[in-house]
Amino acid sequence: MKKDEFKFRISKELKDLLNSKSQEANMNSSEFLRELILSSQINIKATNKKDLKELIWNVNKIGVNINQLAYALNYSIEANKLDNYSYINLTNKLLIIENRLDSILKEAI
Repeated sequence: MKKDEFKFRISKELKDLLNSKSQEANMNSSEFLRELILSSQINIKATNKKDLKELIWNVNKIGVNINQLAYALNYSIEANKLDNYSYINLTNKLLIIENRLDSILKEAI
């Protein structure tokens, strides 16, 4: 049961946009906003500096491990202990991991 009222201020442009989108969805503005709130997937970034520092430290530590693996891969290919296909495959996987770590860090900051 809806009994609490909530008021807020928005610009005319935002109000027009809200009315337009709610009409497209065959809803009134209140219904549209309720549905939007319930269905939204907003990423909440870490605001705790301690958590952020820990995340950065962990990502950097993983980066060091990736560099060590890259060094071992390069050594293995030079020593003919690894075929070209495996080298390229493993190198690509390391790049994927590195890119994912970068995106995790960017999302957090």
